Amino acid sequence: MKVDFKTLALFSCVMISLSGGVLAQQKPGQALKEPAKDFWEARIKGDWATVYRYLSPMDKDKFTQDQFVSSRKEKGPFRYLSYKLGDVEIAGQLGWVEVSYTVEPVGFANYPARHMHIWQVWQEMDDRWYPVPASQRAEVPKKPPHMRPAEEEASLIRRAHEFWNAKEREDWLLIYQYLDPAFTSEVSSEEFLEKTALFSYLSHRVEWAEVTGDRGRVKLTYACRLKDPSLAKSDPIETGVVEEWIKVNSHWYRQLPEGRAE
Repeated sequence: MKVDFKTLALFSCVMISLSGGVLAQQKPGQALKEPAKDFWEARIKGDWATVYRYLSPMDKDKFTQDQFVSSRKEKGPFRYLSYKLGDVEIAGQLGWVEVSYTVEPVGFANYPARHMHIWQVWQEMDDRWYPVPASQRAEVPKKPPHMRPAEEEASLIRRAHEFWNAKEREDWLLIYQYLDPAFTSEVSSEEFLEKTALFSYLSHRVEWAEVTGDRGRVKLTYACRLKDPSLAKSDPIETGVVEEWIKVNSHWYRQLPEGRAE
């Protein structure tokens, strides 16, 4: 079965699989420091050919090296003036690099330089490190593990496992109890149970959880099959999703996109 880039890039990410998986071991950040230094030195020097080498395979499919270098030299959008690397942390196939840098826009001589501080997220593929593309930054935790509430994230992972175990058993009444109280206050359990599921959910694995205050995100990969007798012997569809969760009265609930039910 074909696995898309997002699933491959995030496969062995940061967090615990409480249903029997293994916690991804944090490793020293030295393996990432040199690539990060090389990447940022190239940005400062305007060495866009070197920067191109650090683009993800997905981004390299969009344009050639010559096209990338020409575009950066002519249009920017930014000129990088200075940088300083801070802490580096690696967990699984993801890494976080603390970077302070100064940048100014190309073509706006009177616009002041801006001083920025970020945790740049990198991913390891085929024994090489790449900065996570802008299009995929919502698919990875923004901060390294040491800056996130491990106990709270473990609690959220437990709830996510329970929720998905119920989906695999098709225990829709239990699923209803895990949904955001804002949703259940508007939709009764009777109304919810009238809905027909389009898929049978076969398995899942939690890749990571990220908690910020009373909001949480859970990245998981699941396998499902359409509920169609003619497809009973077809291969399952495997896909990845980032779910939104909310904490209400000390409990985590699955927050549904507006206008949607499970």
